Amino acid sequence: LGCCYRNGIGVAKDLNKAIELYKKSENLLALQAIAECYMELGNVEQAVYYYKKSSFFGEETSRGKLKELNVDPDVPLYEFDTTPEILQLWDFFKNKEYEIAPDDVLVELIQKVEMFARQGNIEAEYMLAYCYFKGIGTEQNDAKAIVWMNKSAESGFPVAQAVMAEAYLEGRNVSKDEKKAFILMKSAVDKGKITFMYDLGTFYEYGLGTPRDMQKAISCYTVAANNDDVEAQATLGRKYSSGDGVKKDENLAFKYFKLAAEQDDANAMFNLGFCYEYGKGVVQDYQQALYYYEKSADNGGSFENSVLADRYIQGKIVQRNNAYAVQLYRKAFELGQNEENKHGFSMACYGLGICYYFGFGVVADQVQGIEYMKQAAEFGDEYALEFLNASNKQQACLEKYEQANSLFDTIVDAAGMIPGVSEISSAAKIGKKIGEGLAKLFGN
Repeated sequence: LGCCYRNGIGVAKDLNKAIELYKKSENLLALQAIAECYMELGNVEQAVYYYKKSSFFGEETSRGKLKELNVDPDVPLYEFDTTPEILQLWDFFKNKEYEIAPDDVLVELIQKVEMFARQGNIEAEYMLAYCYFKGIGTEQNDAKAIVWMNKSAESGFPVAQAVMAEAYLEGRNVSKDEKKAFILMKSAVDKGKITFMYDLGTFYEYGLGTPRDMQKAISCYTVAANNDDVEAQATLGRKYSSGDGVKKDENLAFKYFKLAAEQDDANAMFNLGFCYEYGKGVVQDYQQALYYYEKSADNGGSFENSVLADRYIQGKIVQRNNAYAVQLYRKAFELGQNEENKHGFSMACYGLGICYYFGFGVVADQVQGIEYMKQAAEFGDEYALEFLNASNKQQACLEKYEQANSLFDTIVDAAGMIPGVSEISSAAKIGKKIGEGLAKLFGN
């Protein structure tokens, strides 16, 4: 595609667009092409830089071009961000080969990485830090890791800058410094690392180290979303759905939820199901709603499974199936126990509470139902709190009935022993009947 833009094949000639695409290709063959584009644009300095990189990887044509420009093609290793050996190491890390590599290979690896790092190669500095963080080929050492990561970041390696930004933001192994975190994250993005555009957006949204600016945040999220960042897509879906920081737009919300769902984001699948169920930004379609709720449950946690269980209890978009709903609530209950966010877990507890209390899909067991309700209430579930409050009132009424019933029995017995007080006995019997009626009412 870069070649098409460079030569005007099928599109208008655009050298800057060609350069942008060549850089994204991460292909060694593209280095010389980038240099030639810069030459055509009259930017000799950048052309020389890329001819040098191409030459270093053995491209003879680039060596010849450098000689024509009176530039020495034999450049020391450390002057470049990337070397053939470093590219090889990147593949090693990318494919996680270190997880299965023998110890002697890992030791040799760390020695090689450290050699390049001490020569000043900023990518090797980053990889050495990574090795210390993870304990690859050496003992795990956060202190050494942060030293090398910081060196790489200060030298301008964008990935290391983003890592250090997170460290300063959280105060992890360094003093917390939101302003420094913002500067580093912005620098990483400014170097063309769109991968971190979403993260930069969060700095603007929450005012971390910089004044809060929702317009810039949305702009960052949009760029990230358009470059397939699933978190950005899901975030924009939620914001356009609620009107948070943007004008509410159900069509755009649906668009971004769909993009995120196509990348298997479980929460986006749930939101897409919600859009289809209620006709938000799309024609209402219960079949599609159920499809995405089920996909969401398959890929998600306690919340997504509880939502699907709710639909089978309600019987609105699918035929009611209480037994299957109980299965889903149980699955959500198990998943939720290990989740930090307990919203889905509390939903599962409430659902199981209802099912056990009233016998939906299981043998009725009010004691068990109340226990589930109590667990849901512990995490602030409002419905569970209301249910328990109503249940407590009902129990109080039943207890009062038992007391009244006992009193009525005493009156009846006493009245039968005193001549001329049959009216009292009859009144007591009537009162008892009323009490039984009330007990049945509250019991139901």
